Amino acid sequence: MDNSYIETLRARQQEATRKLVLAQQNLQHAQNAFNIASQQATSWNVVLSAEMQRLQQEAALEAAVEAVSKSQVAPSPEPSQPITASVSESGTPGAPEISKTELVRGVLRQHPNGITPNEITMELKNQVSNAYVHSVLHRLKDREVTKRRGKYFLKQNPQPQSEDVAVHNGVVQQQH
Repeated sequence: MDNSYIETLRARQQEATRKLVLAQQNLQHAQNAFNIASQQATSWNVVLSAEMQRLQQEAALEAAVEAVSKSQVAPSPEPSQPITASVSESGTPGAPEISKTELVRGVLRQHPNGITPNEITMELKNQVSNAYVHSVLHRLKDREVTKRRGKYFLKQNPQPQSEDVAVHNGVVQQQH
C-alpha cells in the first residue's frame, strides 16, 4: 500500500477525533446549562407552590375566624366548651374530613383485582405518605385485607367484629 494513502487516512481520522472531542465538550456544556436551568425552574416551582399553599391557608383561617366571629352574635356556649373552627386538609372550612384509613379503603374498593402499596400511594399523592399506607395495610391485613403476590385486596365478606351481629342469607341482622 501507499504511505501517502495511509497518511491521508490517519489525518482524516485525527480530524474526525478532534471534531468528536469538540462536540463532546459542547454537549457537556449544554447539559450543564440544561441542568442548571432545570434546577432553577424546579426551585421556583417549589417556592411558588409553598407560597400558594400559605396564601390558601391564610384565606381559610380568615374565613374560619370570620365565621366564628359571626357566630358569636348568637348566645355563646358554656365556658368549658372551646370554640373550634374545623378546616380540612383541602383548606376549605367546614368540609367533612375523611380519615386516611378510609382513603386507603376507598382505593382498595376501586381495585377489586388488587393493588400494590406503591400504587395506592401514587393515587393518594399528597394525602397519605407511603409509610402510612404500609402501616394501614399491615393493621387491616388480618381483618379486612388479604395479600397475594404483592397486591392487597379487600376481603369479600369481612367477619363481623361484634358478637351481636349475625348474617342470615347475606343479610346483616343485629341480635337483640
